[in-house]
Amino acid sequence: MKYQNILLALSALMLTQCSSLDLNQCQNSDWFSLGLQDGNNGAHASRVNDYAEDCAEFGIRVDHGEWRDGYLQGLQNYCQPENGYRVGLAGEGYAGVCSSNAFVEQYNAGYRQYQLNKRADEIRSRLRQIDYQIRDLDQKLVSMTDKASTLEKKKQLLNEKDKLVNELRYLQVPDVQFRWQF
Repeated sequence: MKYQNILLALSALMLTQCSSLDLNQCQNSDWFSLGLQDGNNGAHASRVNDYAEDCAEFGIRVDHGEWRDGYLQGLQNYCQPENGYRVGLAGEGYAGVCSSNAFVEQYNAGYRQYQLNKRADEIRSRLRQIDYQIRDLDQKLVSMTDKASTLEKKKQLLNEKDKLVNELRYLQVPDVQFRWQF
């Protein structure tokens, strides 16, 4: 049963990469599977209204009950705390569809880690740029007569590099939590 639901969800995913449905999709959609896929992805419940609007253009009605049953089952999967961390860590948005505080706490923890990772990547990228610029300046120093401005630029880059390296080290230090027991 579990694998069947996964296959159905993947089938629905292939049918609906976005919420817009064409005539063929409106005629042939498995509304339960589509709801399951939307729930598994943490989509907002208003997504079914988009489907209804799309299909109404062709005179086709969405089976709201089937979609909702699938959606609620999908949300049970999506709203697990460990999934909250994964979603946050991937930097994905959260539509506020879970009632569990544990999910939201884990999502926030994962998202904070995502932001730290993103900043660390930005710092590493800038450090590579600085290293390249320093090498370029070193090569210019060898062939230049006016070295003062080039040396000053190199000094500024080295200072920026030191600050970024320190920030990167700070980002990589795990949080320390103190607990008092009486």
